[in-house]
Order: sequence, then structure tokens, then C-alpha cells
Amino acid sequence: MEDITRDRRVAEDLRRVAQDFQRLGNELSTSANPNPFQTVATLALERMPTAYAASITTHSHGRFMTAAATDEVARRADALQYELGSGPCLDAIVDDAIYQPKTLLSTSVGPSTAVASWRSWGCAACCRTGCTSRPPESSGG
Repeated sequence: MEDITRDRRVAEDLRRVAQDFQRLGNELSTSANPNPFQTVATLALERMPTAYAASITTHSHGRFMTAAATDEVARRADALQYELGSGPCLDAIVDDAIYQPKTLLSTSVGPSTAVASWRSWGCAACCRTGCTSRPPESSGG
């Protein structure tokens, strides 16, 4: 098996990922913020130029919670998912999957009441990338 990537696009994508992780490590090691999740959420928002907000949802002891959010809109979006018991963040954790819906106004993911709720406060689009890391004592989601 050859471990060399010859496709320049793949190599460049991997280089950017490595650079992002290096930057993340540097930011976390020098951040004055005592909440590393907040640093990660802020960097995620900076890295995704089309995003308006970012948050990190965690699951522990059977409960979901917002570990960090870049603004109140992100916190409200998380709260709505917790209330409905469904949404891209919760579903990614529960299903151990990655969901990237382009819009939540016409998605089949989640209950139909979610669509009405998203419409009611003007959220037209949401794009999430799931990233999981489970400590040994985690309940699995």
C-alpha cells in the first residue's frame, strides 16, 4: 500500500485541515477563555464565512446542553432543538452521524413542528458539521 497522496486537490485539502488543527491547538493553548468549547465555537464561526452563528451541543448523563455559543441566536436554536427533541445537532449526536441540511424549512429531518418553529423566528438556513469525541464514561451520545 502506498501512503503518498498524489492528487493535488486532496493534498491541499488535507494541508488546510492540518493547518486548521494547528491553529486550533495554538488558540486553545493561548486562550484566556476558561471554556475551550467557546474558543472552538468562535474559530468554527470564523472558518465558515457563510455562518451567522455557531454552537457546541454536548450530551452527558442523558441530557443535552449548550457548551458554547457565539450569540443568542445559536443558544435559541439549541434550546428549540432540546424542546422538540430533534434537530441537526441532537440528531448528529444520537445517530452518531454528520448532517448538513441546506435549509430547515423543507427538510424531512425532525418533526414538522420544527419547520414551523424555525420559520417563526426567521431562520432560513442551517449548516452543521458533526464532530464527536466520547470520553470512556460517556453515555454514548
